[in-house]
Formats: sequence, C-alpha cells, structure tokens
Amino acid sequence: MILQDWEIVGRPISQPMGFIYLTICNGKYYVGKKTMYNKRTRPPLKGKKRRRVDMVESNWKKYYGSSKNLDEHLEKADRDEPCKRFIVHFCKNKSEMALAEVYYQTILQCLEDERCLNGQIKVYLGKSDLGEDIYRRFVIGGKIAKETLKDGL
Repeated sequence: MILQDWEIVGRPISQPMGFIYLTICNGKYYVGKKTMYNKRTRPPLKGKKRRRVDMVESNWKKYYGSSKNLDEHLEKADRDEPCKRFIVHFCKNKSEMALAEVYYQTILQCLEDERCLNGQIKVYLGKSDLGEDIYRRFVIGGKIAKETLKDGL
C-alpha cells in the first residue's frame, strides 16, 4: 500500500499517534519516528481561563528525517534513483514511539552497520500504557523491517 510516497509495510492500527519509518537512499538507510499530529494551543475564549488545544496534522507526508547525516546524504543522492520511504510500525502514543524506535534501531544494528545513517540512539521513556500486545507487534514488525531493508538495499 502506498500513501503519499510512503509505502506501508507495517500493520495499520486505528487512530495512530505516529509511526516508525525506514528511509532508504542509494544503499544507505535511516530509522526514525514521526508524529502524525501535533498539539496547537490557542488563547482562551473571552471570559474563560482554559486555553484551547487543537490537534493539527504534522508535516509527515513530506518528511524524510531530521538527521544531519541523512540531510547531507540526500543532497548528494543520485536524482535518478528516488529515495524510498517505508512505514514499518504504527504507534498508539509517544511512549510506544520512543520504545519502538530504539527497538528497530537495535534489531537493524544501526550503530554497527556502516550503511546506516543513524549516528546515535537516544530515548526518553516515561510511564505510559504501552498495551499488552506491544511485544507481539514488535516481533512481527521487526521481521517486516528486516525484510524491507534487505529488499530495499
């Protein structure tokens, strides 16, 4: 399934907060996370005290990654061969996104693989309801990510 230049290889879920993606370009790859919606706060209505909060769609449709290594690689990339972008895992909340990003970077051995453009692995985890099926979804997603990387390179 292809969505706005993103190829979805992970299992879709209802109302995802974000996703883990794999960008493959000229034999190099990058693993990252992206939120699909951002909170926008507005001033309160006249006579009220509470600020209004809206969920606004982020720039995920045009997004390639935030890494300086990836940006440099994309500038030098061969224009004849377009970069491929894959969504490998949909996440319910930001805690799951953080944990899933580290999981995929670890199973794809990002710090050891010379083809990987991820320079470091950082994670901030808080207490949150990750759900009972999280590890089953990670195992299934990990197999999909490895196959996608092997086919994409």
